[in-house]
Amino acid sequence: MKLSDIRLAYEEISGKLSNINRQLAFAGIAVIWIFRITNNGKTTIPEGLIYPTLLFVISFLLDILQYLSQSLFWYGYYLYKRRQDSNEDRVINEPEWPSFFFWALLVFKVLALIVAYFALGLYLWKELYPTR
Repeated sequence: MKLSDIRLAYEEISGKLSNINRQLAFAGIAVIWIFRITNNGKTTIPEGLIYPTLLFVISFLLDILQYLSQSLFWYGYYLYKRRQDSNEDRVINEPEWPSFFFWALLVFKVLALIVAYFALGLYLWKELYPTR
């Protein structure tokens, strides 16, 4: 296996992970929406669902931050390299250090989602099996 094949594999897998994470965050918000309470025209969510809702939102925000920061960094890097030499076909070795930040955002958004589902599961467990 070539090094380029490994890179393509982890880029594809991390892209799929981001898509799955986003879909699961939407699904989590949908589950919470089912448990909303409407009283006199005012809609609220139960107190036990505030924490998971916040974590789903944080996961979305980290997703946006990850893609925004990657886009801005790589566009800036492209402009920097283009000013040095306008040959678009030249081979360059991109820096590795920005990837640590982007990977950290990926890890934190997935962790936020996992903790959100854990908190949602605890809430549902308590609703289904209340202690007497």
